Amino acid sequence: MKILILGSGAVGSVIAKCLDKDKKVSEIVCGCRDEKRAKKFIGKLEKVRLEKIDASNTNSIVKKAKDYDVIVNSSLPRFNLKIMEASLRAGCNYLDLASDLA
Repeated sequence: MKILILGSGAVGSVIAKCLDKDKKVSEIVCGCRDEKRAKKFIGKLEKVRLEKIDASNTNSIVKKAKDYDVIVNSSLPRFNLKIMEASLRAGCNYLDLASDLA
């Protein structure tokens, strides 16, 4: 299984670390806007690599997501609808950890 995690801060990094140990997971990409900052959270993991992905750009997410089985949204709630739309367009499963009470 190939997983795309959008948001590589505190929450996304914990998810990546757990999934890195799963034998069913072959590849994990953590999408972030600041790779240097994300490296501090992610560290070095066997199956994980960081890539700069703009969570506010649905088309760029769709292009990347077409190669993945699941998108995990651990980004800020303001990106929820764009990432959800990208998941639908790419035909990916979608897991959303964020909420927006507004």
